[in-house]
Parts: sequence; C-alpha cells; structure tokens
Amino acid sequence: MKIKVFNTSEYLRMPWKNKQGYTLQLASSHSSLENFDWRISIADVNQNSAFSKFDNKYRLISLLEGKGFILDNQLTQDKVNLKKNEIYHFSGDAFIASELIDGPIRDFNLIYNPTLFNATMNYHSKDLNISVKDNLKIIFIFNADKSDLIIKVNLTDFCLKEYELLKVETEDLSQINFQISGDYLSYYIIQIHSMY
Repeated sequence: MKIKVFNTSEYLRMPWKNKQGYTLQLASSHSSLENFDWRISIADVNQNSAFSKFDNKYRLISLLEGKGFILDNQLTQDKVNLKKNEIYHFSGDAFIASELIDGPIRDFNLIYNPTLFNATMNYHSKDLNISVKDNLKIIFIFNADKSDLIIKVNLTDFCLKEYELLKVETEDLSQINFQISGDYLSYYIIQIHSMY
C-alpha cells in the first residue's frame, strides 16, 4: 500500500492549456498537460473566460471559494450556476464559457480518461467511515477547510492542513478502512476505479 500526503508547497503552478490563466496541479498520473490518465487541480479564475478543452476526457468541477460562476456548456446547452461545494460533471470535449457572479473564484477539478477509469468526486461535511469495495485503485481525500482534517487509514492517523491532499493506492483497497473526523469538516473524496 502506498500512502502520500501532498502539501501545498509541492503543487505545480502551470499555465492553463488555453493560456488564459494558471492552475495548481495537486496530483497527476503523468507530468504532461496532455497525456495524463487523471489529474487533480485547483484554479483561480479572476475574469470571465473559456475553459480549456481536453478531448476524450471527462471533467468534474466544484467551487472552493467565491460567490460562484455560471458555466455555459455549448455541447449540451446546459447553463449551470455553480455555487460553493456543488459539483458539475461534463465532457472535456465541450466548449464551456464561464461568467463570474461577483468577483474571483477558486475551483477544484478532476479530469480523467473514461476509457481507462471510472471516477467519482463527492463533497462531505461530517464525520465518515468508509469501507472500500469493488475495483477501486486509488482514493484521494482533499481538505477544503482551514481547520485540520484527521484521517485514520486502518490504524494510522494522518493530519491534513487546508488544501492538502491524501492519496492511498494499493492493489486491494477493499482491505482498508477510513475514518474521517475534525472540528469543522469540509472535504472531498475522489475515487478512481479501473475499467479493467
């Protein structure tokens, strides 16, 4: 079993693919901006802009800070007013125009290759016990709150500061139990399942 805590000093500041802003890459299957199987990032959006396209990928986005923004999906004709901790799923092939509602925002993103993986991202705000099942390969837990998040992986405790990320990877995650607690809870769980 491999366990790693990613702290904020390790995150890579990278230009958006469309060069309209910058993102912090928290973790990725590969270092390339194009040829990755999954990627977790945070982006600061300071102006109305278009999203970068990631062909043949699937995307999940959630709002961490700010009043929100409107996402105009020209592929599906959806117009979504995304508010804090809500999650929107969409194809990386889609052209998405974003409009800030009242000032800059910070968002949390997962992009993955759906031909290789099935992935989920969920927001939680309470203590949780997780017993893992099925063909889960990797689980990430991201602390979205200023207070510490305590995660017990089997019998070992890990403490995540604000915006830190825990990654647990093993061939058989079904043998692992997670207990999550803290004073003020605001966190995301990302699960990546192999399609094979």
